[in-house]
Amino acid sequence: MQYLTNLSSEELIGRLQEQLNDEHQQVIQDLTQQWDQATLEYLEVLRSKMEDKHLEELEIERGSVKQNIEGDIEHLKKQWEEDHQLDTEALINERERVVAQAEEMKTKLESVHMEELAKVRAAMQADYDQLAKAREDLDKTRSQTEQSLKQELEGLRDAFEDLQQKYVDEKESVAAKFGGDDADAAGLIRQLQQEVDELQKELTNQRSKLQLEHSEELGKLRSYFEQELADTEEKWSKEMENVKAGNTSLGASLEEPELEAAKMPDFSHSLMTLTHISDTDSSPPRSPVKNKDMEAEFRQHLRGDMEKDYQKGLENLRNELENDHKAETARIKLDYEIKHEQDLEREKEAMRRKHEHEKQIEEMNHLEALDNLRKELDDHHAREVARLRMEHMGEVARQLEEERENAKHDYDKRLSEEVEEMKAEIEEKYKTELMEKINEEKDRQSEMAERHANELERLHKEFAKEKATVESNLKDSVSSEVAQVLADTSISFAEESETQREELLKRTI
Repeated sequence: MQYLTNLSSEELIGRLQEQLNDEHQQVIQDLTQQWDQATLEYLEVLRSKMEDKHLEELEIERGSVKQNIEGDIEHLKKQWEEDHQLDTEALINERERVVAQAEEMKTKLESVHMEELAKVRAAMQADYDQLAKAREDLDKTRSQTEQSLKQELEGLRDAFEDLQQKYVDEKESVAAKFGGDDADAAGLIRQLQQEVDELQKELTNQRSKLQLEHSEELGKLRSYFEQELADTEEKWSKEMENVKAGNTSLGASLEEPELEAAKMPDFSHSLMTLTHISDTDSSPPRSPVKNKDMEAEFRQHLRGDMEKDYQKGLENLRNELENDHKAETARIKLDYEIKHEQDLEREKEAMRRKHEHEKQIEEMNHLEALDNLRKELDDHHAREVARLRMEHMGEVARQLEEERENAKHDYDKRLSEEVEEMKAEIEEKYKTELMEKINEEKDRQSEMAERHANELERLHKEFAKEKATVESNLKDSVSSEVAQVLADTSISFAEESETQREELLKRTI
């Protein structure tokens, strides 16, 4: 207690200010650690969920595409086999009928057959040339399509480079404004910048509010201490009058010099002078023992009451400031969490729409390619069947007009060899080309899916990295702003306390 009485108000306020600053820094550090941990955990969970969902969608899409391709290939193969079987059976039946009729025209048909065979070979060569040209046209179309896709890919790359350039510009702008190298995507940076501006405005308002409340509290404390000082001086004057009256009654036993020395000089000093009166007046008292004890007891009692009131006022002010600070910190944290969740939801929705749009485009392109291939095969097959039927019917008509008996054996043998050879060539050629196209389509789809997955994964990693960096910088900026506000408030509080103490000293003097 004696130690506390020897401390000045300035030292008490300084120690209280240091304690408040230490506790405030500890609270800010704990809240920052909790917020960082919660944010990291939430981002990790969100990243895992998005990756799992994306992988699942890719697997489903890959399985669906594979199943559709296999189904279409199987359907085309089955349809082609059925049509080929029907055409083969029709040709066999027609051949048997022709053989039966050709029994009578074998001899006369020899020369005609050689001429017609040459024509057939010429026609087959022309058809083969036409097929080769069609294949070249198909290869040319495929090459043009690949070139168009490459140009589109180059356009996408140029657009991506433009986006990267815009991203670098936004990054430099943000770095120049905040003094760092961290940035995020343009939209997110603008939103975060707006949030930082709003937080700065809110901090400025809170700083003004705290300064106003602090000024009001200081005014109340000043009025309270002035009233207490006036009451104390009044009580002290009454007590001194009583003491003087007691000393007057004891005048017979006291000498005049001792009575003058017993009178305490300037008992209407301020609280600070009264607190240190024992240090300033080192000479031994020359008043009677009774007056000295009464004075010491009264001074100790008055000092204890003033210290209790002062400590109580400081404790109330401290509790009120701590409660206001906790409430404001909780509100700012809640607002930031809500804005952060809204930003994450918007990013998730944008990525989902983008993925669905790309998936629809890919499915439409795949279906269009399959439809084109199916139409091309159907048209080619119909033309070949019609051409073969027309040629065969013309051959039969010409054969019926001439001798059938003489050309039976040779015609049957040569026609069988030609038909089998032609069937084998056509079947082998169509099988090979169809399988090559199917394999090329599968490879192209697999390559596009893998490239799309790698690109999405890379963009996702870059987005997560830049986002985490911007969030960390934003937290550091907000923490520095809060620390600056508290430092300014503490300095203002100390300056006003010093001013108040000097005013009290001036008044007492």
